[in-house]
Amino acid sequence: MGRHESVMKPVLTILALMIVSSVGAGEPAPQMPVVGKVHVQPDHRYPWYFERFPFMTYKDTVFSAESEFLWPEGYRRPDSTTLSGFQLWASYLPLWHRQRQLRSFFSGKIYNADQISRPIHFPRWRTQFSDKTIALELWAQYMVVKKRQFDFTIQPVSGKPLVYDDYLSGSLALNSRDEVIYLPAPKRDSSQDEFSAFVELCDRQSTYQTLAGNCDSMAVDKLLPGDMYITWTGEGYKGKVVYLLTMVVDSLGHKLFTVGLGCPEECEFYIPLLNGDRNYPWISADQIPILYPSQGSSGFYRPRIK
Repeated sequence: MGRHESVMKPVLTILALMIVSSVGAGEPAPQMPVVGKVHVQPDHRYPWYFERFPFMTYKDTVFSAESEFLWPEGYRRPDSTTLSGFQLWASYLPLWHRQRQLRSFFSGKIYNADQISRPIHFPRWRTQFSDKTIALELWAQYMVVKKRQFDFTIQPVSGKPLVYDDYLSGSLALNSRDEVIYLPAPKRDSSQDEFSAFVELCDRQSTYQTLAGNCDSMAVDKLLPGDMYITWTGEGYKGKVVYLLTMVVDSLGHKLFTVGLGCPEECEFYIPLLNGDRNYPWISADQIPILYPSQGSSGFYRPRIK
């Protein structure tokens, strides 16, 4: 697949072999739930979606988890009152149609449509859109929808926290340690361009390790939509992020998720093909570290966004 990592396409029997070979002797191997696949009522509430995701480019059309996927029998979305605003928002991210290829701005097509489950309908930067970047952009887009841009704050690799109001209040510079400082300058008004430039600054000053540092560590049984599995090497400049998106639960509280990925360098946000069925992307959270092994440091994390 060129310079990007290949999309994983094991059938269920191969997935089972991967799981068994990845756990130690005497440890029970986590199992994928054995359930039927059913259709659910499609969700075509375009005005509802567009209010929450104004970056959608379709007119009067919604591609959602309900309209695109088969669901595990006996599972449903959780009660919305049990989720924070950001968790609910992340769980409803819209999709592209099933024929759309996965694209890179720089290199064009990366994967054919049948090599992934679905691309996620989400805006991307032209200059950079790695899987690390996607986290910051998810948080930023939610802040824009909620008109809370001034609440967007990131702790960078070093130096003081990056605060949007500080960014508008001075002229950007770097000190001898490559830390962000601001020189005296007239304060600028907030705008879409200013906020986008600020988020891009946050991305340049972040690593996979600092991404985890801007979150709270979570146990696997506590995971919810919007949480992430992050793994990184060394000081955090190389790594991987797996995003937990739509969550469904059964009557016993068992959870299954769709997950979102990016690429190490630049490509669109997408749901991977994990089990040979493009229309059935559900996975349990304990499978994620097995499918995407630790690169040195790793864990599940929850962003500090409500």
